[in-house]
Amino acid sequence: MTFLAVLIIIAGAVSFFFPEFGWEMKHGWAVDGDSGPSDDYIMLTKIGGAIIMVVGLGLFIYRMIV
Repeated sequence: MTFLAVLIIIAGAVSFFFPEFGWEMKHGWAVDGDSGPSDDYIMLTKIGGAIIMVVGLGLFIYRMIV
């Protein structure tokens, strides 16, 4: 479970610090030209990444206590 918590924290960190990466993986290949993610997409991805990191940190702390 500790390994899973660390993976969740890493996934959240990538989502928080590099929100364009997810857009590039999902939509970037299908778009032709100089297009990119909207500001709303970046903001919501960062919020989601922060929530995922908090959940992973909670799991990590829970595992250390129990």
